[in-house]
Order: sequence, then structure tokens, then C-alpha cells
Amino acid sequence: MTLVDTSMLQSLRSQRKWSEVYNRIPETRLLYDPKDDNMNELQDAFYAGIVTSSPRTYAERICNYHNIDMPVLCAYHDTRNHKPHPEPIYYACEQVGIDPKKTTYIGDSIDDMHSILNAGGVGVYIGPKLESAAVKELNLIEDRFLYIPKYPLEGILYDHMLFLN
Repeated sequence: MTLVDTSMLQSLRSQRKWSEVYNRIPETRLLYDPKDDNMNELQDAFYAGIVTSSPRTYAERICNYHNIDMPVLCAYHDTRNHKPHPEPIYYACEQVGIDPKKTTYIGDSIDDMHSILNAGGVGVYIGPKLESAAVKELNLIEDRFLYIPKYPLEGILYDHMLFLN
């Protein structure tokens, strides 16, 4: 899951049926309340952005449909290397002149966590339960990893959200 539940489009995306994917974007749904004061306060206090493995056109259409306005969007084709490599984090941080080591990334995959931790930032994992070996491996990276085993559908915690200060 991400900021937007797009699970109903996954099969079409895998088949690269982009016209059909774009036509079905109205079926997707936000996983947070855009009127959430906590989110607005976070965006006022920090740079916020999205680092995704999705193609840019798809990510932009999803964001536009749901009125998600982020100053930074790093999509699949923006970098040569992809998660778990840190290059997508570096790219996003460079867009706003921020040090990756002062960045917190909230994600739902091990690749998300490796990407931010390899860039020197802090990773917050929110998603399906991890195997203990994966948690132990990530916890060994200088205590820059927070594991939250349940994915909240409300509140201020978001997947694929990059907070930069």
C-alpha cells in the first residue's frame, strides 16, 4: 500500500495496459484524510516528497487525481539505479537541496528501508509483518530503523513519503 490504495490496478500495471490503468484511476482511494491537520503541519515543517518505483506518468496521474501536491517526486525512470540502491533517495534530496542523512523515509518494503538506510537516513517501516531475520538485519544499521508492524489507514504515517529537513 502507498498514499493511495491502487491494488485494484496492480494486475493491469503488471500487464502494462496503461490506457486501461489510467481509465481506472477513479477506482483508487486515498489512505489518509487530506484535511488531516497533522499532515498539514508536517508539510509546513518539512519538505515532503514521494519516491516510488512506479513510472512518472502513472505517479503524476494518481497524485493529480487525488490532489496530492508534493514538491518532490522521484519515479522509476528518474534514476539509473532503483531501490534498494540509495540513488532514488539521493535524487529526491538533490531536488530540494537536502542532506540525505537528515531524511526520514516511511515505506512498506525491505527495499524501501535499504534505500534510505544506504543513503544514511532514517527508515520507518510500516507494513506487513517482517521475518525476524529481516528486522534483525535492518536493526543492525546504526539504530536508524523503526519497525511498526501494522499499517495504519488513518493518521500521519504514510508509505513512500519522504520527509526532509
